[in-house]
Amino acid sequence: MKAERVDVGPLGSGRRATSLEVLATYYNIRRIRVGQLLIPLAAIVTPLATHLMAPLGLLASVILSGGAIWSFVSARSRRAANLCVRNHVLHLGPRAIHPASSFTWSWRGDRAILFLSEGNVAVRARSQSDMGELEATIRSTLGSPLKYRRRGSFSTRVIAASTFFVGLMLTGLGFAYNSFIAPLGLLLIVFGGAALGAFSQKILDIPATRSQRD
Repeated sequence: MKAERVDVGPLGSGRRATSLEVLATYYNIRRIRVGQLLIPLAAIVTPLATHLMAPLGLLASVILSGGAIWSFVSARSRRAANLCVRNHVLHLGPRAIHPASSFTWSWRGDRAILFLSEGNVAVRARSQSDMGELEATIRSTLGSPLKYRRRGSFSTRVIAASTFFVGLMLTGLGFAYNSFIAPLGLLLIVFGGAALGAFSQKILDIPATRSQRD
């Protein structure tokens, strides 16, 4: 859908602003972090409960696993919204995003990522031809997009994920055969999960100055 000129009459200014219909995907950061916390707990409790066949342990395993799944599924929601600028303030649906606040944004692929206090919002134009209009609208109020990168490289994240899954296998084998490798597997689960979470975090990509490079 093309951007269209619409009256922003409720402000009583008689001005006209560009309104762009977009798809907004909301990510609740708090729920995502809860899910990230529950995954290693479920990974530790599940093999222990299975080995000991403790009813309370099995119940805790189900609750932790279900809570982790629910946290990730419910953290994401998508809906259509109108994006426009009114009185030099960006509006996404009913939400006003003031440039004077600490909100930042970045451009990733075919969408803009708005970093809000309650979570991130991925905003994508309904039409490929409106991508330029989308970027220009956000840039006019929030300035140039920031560049972010993962804290760790792809290889370090792969190593951390591999450590986590190796820990799962060792823990399962250790409890199955009453082996001493079970505690080692639990340590690898905790270490690998924590490392994966840390290396997957996104941080601001600030180019090094000449003095830093030298």
